[in-house]
Amino acid sequence: MKTFIAVMVVLCCTSLSVAQDTTQTGFRSMGPVATPLPVLSITPNAREITGLFLDIGKNLNLVEAEEVVAQKGDTAVPALSDMIFSDTLWNSLASVDTGEGKATFFEGKLYAIYTLMKIGTPQAFQVLLNAADSCRFAPARAAALNAITNTYHNRATKGTLTPDSRVIGILIKSSTDHTYIWFLHKTIGEVAYEGLMQWLGTDFGEPQFTKARIAAGGSNGELSPSAYRDYWWHENASLLVWNRSTGHFETK
Repeated sequence: MKTFIAVMVVLCCTSLSVAQDTTQTGFRSMGPVATPLPVLSITPNAREITGLFLDIGKNLNLVEAEEVVAQKGDTAVPALSDMIFSDTLWNSLASVDTGEGKATFFEGKLYAIYTLMKIGTPQAFQVLLNAADSCRFAPARAAALNAITNTYHNRATKGTLTPDSRVIGILIKSSTDHTYIWFLHKTIGEVAYEGLMQWLGTDFGEPQFTKARIAAGGSNGELSPSAYRDYWWHENASLLVWNRSTGHFETK
């Protein structure tokens, strides 16, 4: 239960602070004795990382575990992707006999998503985009969507990467999802709306788009905001360019 609470706190942040008791040598302070952190293989697989995360709360804490994996950089990304999209891996290694088992399954995917945020490379964000687009587990999909709304946008505006314009399509696709995500205190659609405001600086349900919605609807009448979002994406997906100075995608 302590682990479950910890991940909820971590998820609501958009950046991760490295634990102050962890040094670059891979040791942590445990009183007067320095205890080495676990060592992963050169290219860790999903089962190995899952086993490490299952040890959280026993021999290491959440921040330490994510730091161990994040230090592997892109070599860990395929395994983290496997963790997000597998429906059996976590449960095959953890006890699921009680209600806590379901929480553990939930935690595993969130650990993977948050570690990808910390890795923060283009490859890591591509997995987060994939998760936000098609992960079948709604809370994990929402967590990934929240990551691309905030962390991904923050990295792009700071100039550390060039974002993929498909983020807009994913946000538009998610904008009609009314699934409520309790740890975010909002629906998936609300997260997507915030994302559109971040990445485009606007959302197409606003009054200034009334004429455009009417024109797009033609003889069928004014399009709904959700229908106009789909229409706009179809018409403009190939025309979007990233403007770092404004922090928005714009049509060329």
